[in-house]
Amino acid sequence: MQRLKQWRRWFSKQPWSYKWFLWLVLLRPIIDVFWYVKENALFSPLQLAGMLTFFFSLVYSLRLPGQGKGQFPLSFNLFAGLLVMNLLLISVELGSASGLIRFVRFITPVILFAYLVKVMKSEERFHGFLFTFLISSIFPLAMLYYETVFDPISYVELSESRGGGYRLTGLYADLFNYMSYLIGDLLIFGYIFVRSLRPGSTQIGVLKIAAVVALAVVGIAGLKHQASWIVTLFIIVSVVLTGFNHQRVKSYMVFIGFPLLLLAPVLILPKVETLFAKEIKAYTGEADSDRILNGRLIRWERHFSVWEDASTISKFFGVSLDGMPAQQKNAMTGGGMHSDYVRFLFAAGIVGLIAFLLFYLRVYVGGRKYRKPEKFFIVTSVGIMCLYSVTSNPFGSSGSLMFLLFSGMALSLNNSKLFYFGTNNVTKGKVEQA
Repeated sequence: MQRLKQWRRWFSKQPWSYKWFLWLVLLRPIIDVFWYVKENALFSPLQLAGMLTFFFSLVYSLRLPGQGKGQFPLSFNLFAGLLVMNLLLISVELGSASGLIRFVRFITPVILFAYLVKVMKSEERFHGFLFTFLISSIFPLAMLYYETVFDPISYVELSESRGGGYRLTGLYADLFNYMSYLIGDLLIFGYIFVRSLRPGSTQIGVLKIAAVVALAVVGIAGLKHQASWIVTLFIIVSVVLTGFNHQRVKSYMVFIGFPLLLLAPVLILPKVETLFAKEIKAYTGEADSDRILNGRLIRWERHFSVWEDASTISKFFGVSLDGMPAQQKNAMTGGGMHSDYVRFLFAAGIVGLIAFLLFYLRVYVGGRKYRKPEKFFIVTSVGIMCLYSVTSNPFGSSGSLMFLLFSGMALSLNNSKLFYFGTNNVTKGKVEQA
């Protein structure tokens, strides 16, 4: 309760330029419940929230001071410029209100990231945001575990080729709402754990760690989402590698890791094997390769055949510069691609995709100037984005998880000395390494 009171005092003191974002994080789990309203109204609460996010992010990213002219790397500027140009041209060519809404929706992540770079400049703000995210996750995760333990509120039946059974969705449109908070909270817990390894910090008991890991695995099992299993494992491995030289981590690996290895063949591997059955059968030649990744491969091949016939300039700088029908451009640059890599290849061209990857590399490198806990958060955030980008669109359609990962990535473009300034640990011009 004491921490909650401290957070409330901190929250009340934040300027509106930052508080609006915190309110968005808090309210997003409730707003997402009303996704169905768009079927009966011009705008749903979620669409209105998206438009307000675009507006406030744009206004404050322009008004708030940065930390120098070179704060945003050339790779980000080039990628963002090509993406905005292509989406704007396609929107104009579509010539409809829905085209304009689409344009705003798909460039909002770029504007939001620029905004977060401007505001996520101190350790106090970053920690306040993380606590806000944890509070926002109470409602969706309580609903998920209610469905898991008692009775599903709503679910999506899966075909046998996708593992069979059903996928929990609760009051939400799809699993990504649950996924955002499961993965996000696990990442935050990993960050808290890495911080606890510092000398003088409060230790986290082995039972708490085991409970968090168990809850995460139970939640992911209910979602039946391939990429999320991989991301969960990635976060755990990232935590272990970050603190591997610490004696407590090695002891936890024995007390938690060993029992997990014993239980995995009985409790975990059967679920994972069922979920990846079609990929395994395709790899061994027992099934058609078209079934890999739930049919995404067929979709990519179909659009790549169109892209191969496009003009050279559109291949390098985006399909908006080609003479193909507007609806084809719309399909190739939208969320239906189910891969940020494929989507940005079409929406920003070869040059834009390379810039996008170099931007991620720049964020990874930028994390090295921070202490271990923040470095863990930044590097792991980039890794999660890269993993999800193979078969989904985390740079734009991952809900609240995007808020969390972008906030972590934004740190890498800020001055680490100023980030820690309030902790009095900047000495002799160098940030102490913990």
